[in-house]
Amino acid sequence: MNDLPYTVGMLSFIYDLWIVWFSREPVPQSWSELIKDVERLHPNDRYIQQWNAEYELIRRQEQGQRGHDA
Repeated sequence: MNDLPYTVGMLSFIYDLWIVWFSREPVPQSWSELIKDVERLHPNDRYIQQWNAEYELIRRQEQGQRGHDA
């Protein structure tokens, strides 16, 4: 499988994170704030949507584990 489109998309995404992080006042206080700012720049970017879905899945799994540990 050719990973070049995915790699280019992720590099573009990382570059956008960098730009948003250093150009926004005040600086984003959380990772989710930063992601939302980048999503506003590229609302239909499938790489951002895929990454965000993976992030949400991990976040839910972590919350579920915390619930079982309590």
